[in-house]
Amino acid sequence: MNKKIKPSLNGMQWLAILLILAGLAAAFSVDFNRIQLEQANRTAGIMVDYDELFRCAQGRGIPFEEAVRKAHNSGATGIIVRERTLDDLEKTGKIVILQGAELKVNVQGGQFGQAAAELEIDDGATYILTENQTVYDQIFKLLEAKKRHPKAMGIGPYQAIRTDLYSGELSLLGVGYPLEELKAAAEQGMGVVPRIRNWAPVNEPSIQAEAEAVARIPGLAGFGFNDETLPGGDNANALAYFAQYFKSLNIPLVSFEFYDQAGLNSLAGLMDDRVLRAHAIADNEIKKYNVVSAVDRFRLAAAERNIRLIYVRFFGMDQPVAALDTNLELIKQVKTGLTAEGMAIGTPEAAAPVTTPMAIRFCIGLGVIAAGAWVLAITAAPLAKGRWQVPFMALMVLSAAAWGGILRLWPVPAVKLMALAAAITFPSLGALLILKKDMAQRRRTQALPHAVRDLLLMSLVSLGGALMMCALLTETRFMLKLDSFAGVKLAHILPLLLVPLALWLRERKAGQFFLRTAETPVKAWHLMAGALMLAALAIYILRTGNTGVSSVSSLELKLRQLLDTFLGVRPRTKEFAIGHPLMLVLLYFGYRFQMYPVLLLGLIGQVSLINTYAHLHTPLLISLFRSFNGLWLGLLAGCAAVLMLSRGWRLISKPPKGRGHS
Repeated sequence: MNKKIKPSLNGMQWLAILLILAGLAAAFSVDFNRIQLEQANRTAGIMVDYDELFRCAQGRGIPFEEAVRKAHNSGATGIIVRERTLDDLEKTGKIVILQGAELKVNVQGGQFGQAAAELEIDDGATYILTENQTVYDQIFKLLEAKKRHPKAMGIGPYQAIRTDLYSGELSLLGVGYPLEELKAAAEQGMGVVPRIRNWAPVNEPSIQAEAEAVARIPGLAGFGFNDETLPGGDNANALAYFAQYFKSLNIPLVSFEFYDQAGLNSLAGLMDDRVLRAHAIADNEIKKYNVVSAVDRFRLAAAERNIRLIYVRFFGMDQPVAALDTNLELIKQVKTGLTAEGMAIGTPEAAAPVTTPMAIRFCIGLGVIAAGAWVLAITAAPLAKGRWQVPFMALMVLSAAAWGGILRLWPVPAVKLMALAAAITFPSLGALLILKKDMAQRRRTQALPHAVRDLLLMSLVSLGGALMMCALLTETRFMLKLDSFAGVKLAHILPLLLVPLALWLRERKAGQFFLRTAETPVKAWHLMAGALMLAALAIYILRTGNTGVSSVSSLELKLRQLLDTFLGVRPRTKEFAIGHPLMLVLLYFGYRFQMYPVLLLGLIGQVSLINTYAHLHTPLLISLFRSFNGLWLGLLAGCAAVLMLSRGWRLISKPPKGRGHS
């Protein structure tokens, strides 16, 4: 019976290897092209905030255009400006806002001349007065488009607008941009990125009026939004109108990292994913930073997260008189830091559209299916007892057909699902292929170089899966973080369950060990050990993805910064400090069922390795360097652990002096 099964099994293994190699070859072509595109897109812009620069100019008593010139000479390439509100314009002296009752008192006092005394004034209305024609035209048109029912009036020497606004709208409703100041900035060579404020109701005329207001901005280099929700939110009609009018401006959409805005990702799709990613230190964080730490943060954002607009928020704005010089130095240091990372400083352009052809994705998916089938064969073989080849092949064929159909009908969900399958399958396959049956018998007889070789081979299998996962998701939306890898938690947990299950089924004595364990009385230390394992698992899960920052200690943050400084790219702590060293210990001493906790912790390194590449906004070369650094550091730590444990074992096993042997 066994002689008949073996050739069939070997044949299926060879088929799986051929399909995996074909998928890898297809993935290599995609990944190589991606690296070339990422290397070609290395221009970053340094943006300053309009309000902060304006306040510094006022504090120093210098013209705004002089402050702009100083910022530009220090390295700034552009200005980000929030859409002006009526309160903003009043603070800068461009308008006067009076409620009806206030205006009536002024008119009765003769402040606006005899002709104004005949005006009909509504006590509850809001009146906006200005002598600036450009400001008047901009406010009137936007109030009209946004259904605030403005009425033109003349009050003495002022042009006036009567409108119905509640008090909160004075500081929330956008009414245009400071065109004169922005013109001075553009003349200094600065690009301008406006941030549009939310309003309601949103309709086509109001969106068209907003687009026209943006189009009048000199030096326009992009556009973004100010609030957590885009005007109209996820309303498909509103987003379609935005895309229609803003596409004609031929500028990219700007997304702000760590600031989720409802509707932005959908609008980006309608804008053909023509997006620039911006990064800033939030207002509630900036006091935690100094110039050095802020520069480090900006440098890593540009080099490792595909950020192309560095939005430099100013320090010390509670004292704007003294803030300008400090922040000019900050701009210089940011420019130096970005240049050291190989970035060119200038006006960035949105990356060219990237996508992976469907035929290549199908081929890669077949490789993932083959790897999954191999894992299934290893897991199910002890239960099937040789009667599984025909249904197994049928399942392979059905899986391939289903993959092709789903890819054709729903391409984005299909590639996300297959990428998740790769993240689960390949670290599991690598571990199961290396952890052979006879390892328990080879305990402490395996030479250390052989254990190192086995860990490298295991990591190579995981890396192959990572490159296939990357190629499946190589598309502009994923690289700009407009869409993301799905199933991060599953990808971190399932291999930790799948591999031990397969090894447990494979070990003949594992069932007996399990039964003996179940019959053993529970002791206090058992409960403590179980609680510790559950706590470790909870921390492991919480720190997956980008949501575990709060659990990182200040000591670890300092260690990360140190590793970044000396290695260029910081490796994952889970790899070099936990996973790889413990897996090397397991490979050296030999796997036994009793070493299940060590196996779990060792698998974390392989799982982390492949999930590094799920951060699709990170350049692929950076991820490769991160894995390389994690592996060699982990090998060093693992070798040290093996030598220490071996020495300790010999000391424990050595008979006491003076005691003879019977």
